[in-house]
Amino acid sequence: MNESLLCHVEDLVALEGGPVALPSTTALTGNRMTDKVSLIYLNGREHYVRTCEVREVGGRLLPVFRWSYSTKIAE
Repeated sequence: MNESLLCHVEDLVALEGGPVALPSTTALTGNRMTDKVSLIYLNGREHYVRTCEVREVGGRLLPVFRWSYSTKIAE
């Protein structure tokens, strides 16, 4: 299957790096692929950017997002 086509239909992504307590895969909301993903974690957000890689997880090829940086949520 063409990787660019896969990226438009796949809603699960593989996460690489970041806090060990976060899962290694996550589902994107809204069924749309993006170049950046951020997850709420503790009192902040963990930011990931899309790579050109794919990883096989449970028999499915998932696009890989690599951890980039953390931000804190202001009160």
